[in-house]
Amino acid sequence: FKTSAAANLGVDYTLKYELKEWAFLAKYNFRIRQRNNTEKTAIINRYTNKLRISAIKVSEKFNITTSADFTSLNFRDQSSIGYSVSENISFRPHKKTSIYVFASYFNTDDSSSSIYINERNVPGIFSSTSFYGEGIRISSIVKGTLTSNVIANFKFGFTKYFNRKSISSGLRMIDSSHQTDIDFSVKYKF
Repeated sequence: FKTSAAANLGVDYTLKYELKEWAFLAKYNFRIRQRNNTEKTAIINRYTNKLRISAIKVSEKFNITTSADFTSLNFRDQSSIGYSVSENISFRPHKKTSIYVFASYFNTDDSSSSIYINERNVPGIFSSTSFYGEGIRISSIVKGTLTSNVIANFKFGFTKYFNRKSISSGLRMIDSSHQTDIDFSVKYKF
């Protein structure tokens, strides 16, 4: 029985180009992580590649971000790949109301090639959503300033998987291929 300290190596690259109301962004991440083999007799490398390409348009009333994510993992002579295409739109029809819409299509071989996307949420809730399998995710937030002291946020989200009949497992299992979530918050300033 042998154990050894695992080494982690990686590089990150970011390219950004701006043109009037547009910005183009490319982020690449490469990681090598060492793990024990199944018998715990040798160290083997786990290679992860992640690429995100985004086009961002900013204007007075609209912000639009279109992104494509790609990921691949090679470990123990197995490979896993995944990708997603996402759209984020924020719209401010007037000073007291903001609307945010998110939509994504994702397709991965398995959970090893999950796509992680930071989806906007109501204040006080952080979530980094992990997508794997094949499906879509759609969400929308409406933020309204009701009075000078009261701000309300309402979020509706929907996830549909095309390649499974249930979501999660155990006590959290949903016996369906889709899931709906609703969040609501009210903030009062003293």
